[in-house]
Amino acid sequence: MTYRENPSLRQPVEREVGEQRDNEIARDVKKARGIKMAKKDDRPVDAGLAALVGKSEQELIDFWKQRFGLIAAIPVDTARVGALTPQLRELVRIQNREERKRLTAARMKAFVQLPGDQQERITKTRQAAYNVDRAVLEEDQRMVDELLPTIAEARNYPTAAR
Repeated sequence: MTYRENPSLRQPVEREVGEQRDNEIARDVKKARGIKMAKKDDRPVDAGLAALVGKSEQELIDFWKQRFGLIAAIPVDTARVGALTPQLRELVRIQNREERKRLTAARMKAFVQLPGDQQERITKTRQAAYNVDRAVLEEDQRMVDELLPTIAEARNYPTAAR
C-alpha cells in the first residue's frame, strides 16, 4: 500500500536518515551553483564561406557559381533549402559590414552568370527559405536591396518573396 491509500501505515523517517538526505541535497545544490554554462559555439555555420573572407572578387564569384550549381543540382526542394540556408546564415553573421557587402555583391554577380534553369531553381529555393529562417532572409534581403542599385549587371537579381 502507498501513503495515499492509508496514512496510518506511514513510517516516520529516522532523524539520522533525514539529515543525511538533507546533506546530500545541500551538496548537490552547492555543486550546481559552481557549474558554468556551456560556451557559445562560434564556429562558422558554413566553413567554405567563412574561408572566403579577404579573397579576390573573382574568387568569390567563382565560389558562388560553384555553390549555386551544386545547390541547383539537388533534386529535392527541401534539401536545396537546407543547403542554401546555412550559407545565408553565415553571411548574416559576418561582423565586418564591408566584407559582408563584398561577399553578397559577388553572390549577386555570380547568380546572374548562371544558366536560366539554375537561376530559376535558386530563386525558388531562396523564396522557400523564408519559411525556414525569416529573420536571416530578411536581413540578407536588406543587404541585397542596398546593393542592387550599385551593381548594374545584377539588375535582374530576384528579390525574395515577403
